[in-house]
This record gives sequence, structure tokens and C-alpha cells, in this order.
Amino acid sequence: MENKVILLVGLGGTLETMDKTPEQNLVFKVRFEYEIPVKTGGLFSKRKDFKQEAEAIREKKINILEKVPVKGIRILEIDPHHEIYIKDEEGGKTACAPVEILFEAETLEDAIPFLLSKDFCGVILQYPGRINLSQHEFERVIERISRELQNQKAPLRIRYGIPEPSYLLQELPAKGVPTEGTAEDTPEETEGETTVETGEITGAGEAELPGQGVLPVVGGLPGQGGLTKEVELPSQDGLPKEAPEEADLPAVAGSVKKVLRIEWDLEIIAVLSLILAGVIAFDGEGWLHYVRIGLGLPFVLFFPGYVLIAALFPKKDDLGGIERLALSFGLSIAVVPLIGLGLNYTPWGIRLTPILLSLILFIIIMGCISFFRRDKLPPEDRYCPTFQFEFPVWKEQPLFDRVLSIALIVAILFAIGSIFYVVSMPKVGEQFTEFYILGMNGKAEGYPRELAVGEEGEVIVGVVNHEYKQEKYYVEIKMDDLVLPKEGPIVLEHEEKWEKPLSFSYPEEYENLKVEFLLYREGDDQPYRSLHLWVIVK
Repeated sequence: MENKVILLVGLGGTLETMDKTPEQNLVFKVRFEYEIPVKTGGLFSKRKDFKQEAEAIREKKINILEKVPVKGIRILEIDPHHEIYIKDEEGGKTACAPVEILFEAETLEDAIPFLLSKDFCGVILQYPGRINLSQHEFERVIERISRELQNQKAPLRIRYGIPEPSYLLQELPAKGVPTEGTAEDTPEETEGETTVETGEITGAGEAELPGQGVLPVVGGLPGQGGLTKEVELPSQDGLPKEAPEEADLPAVAGSVKKVLRIEWDLEIIAVLSLILAGVIAFDGEGWLHYVRIGLGLPFVLFFPGYVLIAALFPKKDDLGGIERLALSFGLSIAVVPLIGLGLNYTPWGIRLTPILLSLILFIIIMGCISFFRRDKLPPEDRYCPTFQFEFPVWKEQPLFDRVLSIALIVAILFAIGSIFYVVSMPKVGEQFTEFYILGMNGKAEGYPRELAVGEEGEVIVGVVNHEYKQEKYYVEIKMDDLVLPKEGPIVLEHEEKWEKPLSFSYPEEYENLKVEFLLYREGDDQPYRSLHLWVIVK
């Protein structure tokens, strides 16, 4: 008598006991669901009607099914009249467009490729109610399923650089495998249970390899109610049994992708702002000067816009990362001038301290609003700056790639060192000294033009050192043959300024008296700089 395996595939309804006749093909009703991810529209993008898009995809798929023949099957009827719905998943929301297809196939083997579609949702065997398969037919079905699964997993192995697994050749300790010379460990053949060398297939429809993952496989055994059984797979050479976290997924062969999440972004901005205020308050010089510049730029150009965007859009799906970055810079450039405009109409005016305190107050207020708005959201919906990095596995890199990596690291270190050297050792520019005279109102006007005999004229004389070294100066006033005593020595460091009112008078009437202001450096016989005024003495 020919050995047969009875395969039950009916899902719901009443199963009739009938064998397939040669004239009658197998009839299935399969349900496909075409899905698209639902994403909220950003500030620069219009919100989409995802149900309408899902409907368009469904019509496109149906059009392909109607016009493109599928090998081994014949489509009898397509029912697209099903409501499109939104499904919540861990990764977000998805718009699903269902469609039911009635088709016939000559054999179960012919139907398998069509049923193993990524859009598959469920299937019902319409005719007959029971399928009788011979041992040979059963093997062919399982072989076809295995081949289709391998074809679907091949792109994943290529993407993640996972080698081809070999489950049969692995030396694994398996449950149910007898040890030599032990009679009591020899498995007994019982109804509904089959023992194989690499594992144990129980009557519950589950094949097990110790300590490994579970993979559903289409097939069945006598006395089991369905097509599905679970087969544990080895995880060291095959695909992982569970979807790993994004931070642990290998990006390509020989590299590992890591994810950095900054959950304290608002607190970091507040702390950096307070540090900048402290550096400015203590008038830091030297290396603190560069800290002031490094913190001052983002404090003015980035922080105000970032906290404002965080307060307006606390959900991670409200805006994309690029949009948040662009708006943070753009709104900062808009907010800072507006705050300055408001300070212009206050008694404090537009000065460093009022601007600094106003921006810090704005950042703290917006940061508090952002914090409380995020706190009301579920943790998975809160915005959190996330950065992905891909690190190569050094031992798995070819020798040439290692050499290039080392050369790149050396070049980067050299560039960073050069930058620090240029910043710490600035190039000496043009060396000169500013020498000027101002009226008593502090402006380049109001100079004494007419004086009485013996009347004193006053001006403000200024000197600024740009010589990149310490200098000693002397100021002398000369009127025709009258020379007043020198003012000095005036000791100035680089970029240091000196201003002082000086007076002069002439004892006689003089028409167009030339009053000269001469600047000497220590050790010079000739004036280094000179200025003059024309004065009428009456």
C-alpha cells in the first residue's frame, strides 16, 4: 500500500472529506494586504492621504495580476472591495489595502510561490476539503517551500554579510539523538512523532534544535491541524532568531552600525549656556578666549532656534532631522535680532550683558516648555537626537584598507594639530601704532581754531599699540619755535590704548599757528607719528 501524508489546510469553515479528482484543480482564496508606512507631514511637506496612496498601490497590483500571467496558477476572481485601514505597529502606523484573490492550481507545489508573497496575509482552501499527498509529493512540496524561502532570504544575507548556513552539516547536540551503547536512550517510534538526527519533530508540529531560534516552515504531519510547524535554526551561521536592535545590526560585511541617542539635549544646551555666561563674567583670557568663541557661536546661531523648535514640535514624527537642523539655524538668526530690537527700547540698551541674559532666559523658558511637552508623550514618540555610525571590524579589513585607514587617521590628526597651532600661534600681521587727536567731546570735531594770547586750547590725544610687543611712547607738542615738555613714558602692551587730554597756549599773536603733536618711540630721535592743527592766536 502506498504511503500517504494527509495535509489539512482549511482555515475556518467546514471541511469536507473528498479526494482531488484528476479533472478538478485545487482552488484557493488568498488574502493579500498592500502596506505603506504612514508618516506625518513635515513643516516643508504637505500631509498626504495615505489611504488614497494605498488604494493606488492596490489598483496597480491588481492591474499587474490581471495582465501578467503567473506560472502554474490561473486567477479566477479578484475582490478589491475591502476597506482600507490603519494598523498600529511598534515601528509606527501602516496603511493596509486588502484584496482577496480566488485562484486555481493543478498542484500544491504550483501554488506555493504565489502564496509565499511578502504581501500574504491568509489563505483558505476552497476545494477540496482534504488533500492526500504521497510521500514523493510531500517531499516535492517541502523542497519547493525550502527553495522559495532561500530565495527570499538571499537578499538579506547579501545585505548583512551573513554567510550561507548549513544546518545539516553542523555538529550540534540534539535532543532525541541516542548515544552509542545506551539502549534506554533509543527513541521509540510512536504515532504522531518522528525523530531525526539533527533534532526532534514532535506531534505538536514543532522541530527543535537545542538553544536556537524558531522559524515557521510550511508542512504538516499526520494528525496535525494545519500547515505550520516551527523549526529551530542555528543562530551562529544563519539569520538571527529575533530582529536585533538597530544598534547591533551589521551594515555591511566587516562593519558594525551603532546608534547614538542624546536624551539630555535640552539639559546640555542649558548647561553650555551657563558655562558661557561664567566665562564672559570672569573675562576669561588665554585658552578661555577660545572657549568663549566656541560656545558663543552656537549660543547665538543655534541654541535659540533649537529650543524653540523643540517646544513647537516635541514628537519625533513632527519634523525630520534635516528640517530641525535647518530651522534651528534659521530661527536663531531671526530670534536674536528680535531680542536685540526689544532691548533697544529698554534702559539697558543693546549691550553684551543684557543680550547674554536675555538669550539665556529665552533658552531656559523654551527648554522648560519643551521638557513638559515631551514628558506628556509616550517614550517611543518623544523626539530624541539620534546619530548612526558605522565602524569597521579591524581584523576583518583587508591589508590595503587598513593602510588607508591609518593614513586617513594620521591626516586628520595632522589637520587638527595644524588648526590648534594656527589658533594658538597667530601669524603676525602689519605692525603699526595708532595716533590721533579728538575734540573735548570725544569726536573728530570741535578742535580749538581761535585762541586769545595765553589762552589754553585742549584736545584729547590717543595712542593705540598694534606692534605685537610692548612699546614705550612719548608725546610732544611743538608750536613754531616753542616746544612743550614731553608727556611720558607711555608704556603700552599689544592692543592696549592710551588717551589723555593735553593743553597748549601761545604767548604772542600769530596768524595760522601750526600746532604739531609728535609721537616718539623710546630710542628714536625722529618722530614716529605726527599730527597738527592750524590755530589763529589773537
